[in-house]
Amino acid sequence: MDGYNWYVYCNSNPILYIDRNGLWPIPGTENNGGNGDQEEEDDTLTQLGQGLVGGLIGYFQNIGNTIRHPIKTMKASMIQMAIETVRDPSPANVLFNCYLMTDVTGTASMLKRDIDFATSLISGDAYGVGYNLGNRGGEAALMAATVGAGKVFGAIGKAFRGSAKSMVAPKPSGWRVGDPIDNLTRAGNNPAWSTVRQRFWKNEAFYNPEGYPGNLGRMRQGLAPQQYNEITMKMESMELHHLGGRNIPNAHNIKNLRAVWPDQHAAIDIHRHTGR
Repeated sequence: MDGYNWYVYCNSNPILYIDRNGLWPIPGTENNGGNGDQEEEDDTLTQLGQGLVGGLIGYFQNIGNTIRHPIKTMKASMIQMAIETVRDPSPANVLFNCYLMTDVTGTASMLKRDIDFATSLISGDAYGVGYNLGNRGGEAALMAATVGAGKVFGAIGKAFRGSAKSMVAPKPSGWRVGDPIDNLTRAGNNPAWSTVRQRFWKNEAFYNPEGYPGNLGRMRQGLAPQQYNEITMKMESMELHHLGGRNIPNAHNIKNLRAVWPDQHAAIDIHRHTGR
């Protein structure tokens, strides 16, 4: 068993801790007349306090071990469960330990912790009660720290987004031929897609008149150029394809648009169907 820690249930420290019942590591071992018996503490509050500290430290030690040595920690836990099963081979205990090893939701671990807590209360094990409470306190502290960190990073992200927005020049309001097609309206609103389409074709007629023979009149009115489709034997209008989709910031920017005919559009966009 080279490489496995048989004392993982003693917080990896069998010199300073013992585990009489396989549930809670107890600090301090003293020989009483050479027979190795553990001297019991009569002070319940002292035992409870020691348990609280031990549970709190143990909780974070377990997290640290899991992060640093995940496979070894898992194997050590399985070995501990096997030892507990040998100690108590009753069908109920065997089934519960199997449940512990296979449960990925953590429900079994929480149930075991509650059972151990109840056992400690009933048996009057003050240290066990304190250890359990310390464990729960560590969990609560970690959750609070996680939530707090989330709020801090959320606030930082919000501030960063605000700074980034302030660094970007605002879009001008109003539009005339030759202006960027995503300019705001005169009222300061983002233009509708139908408005952007009209602006696009008007600008194309203005900047590239030689590319659309016979269609300039339509385009100057904001209408798409047309051609005769020999397959359908009908006139068809040119369309605009969003290269990066519509669910991105400033999706109607000229850099995100490409002019294509219907068949070309269907070939590059799974959402475009020509019906043929």
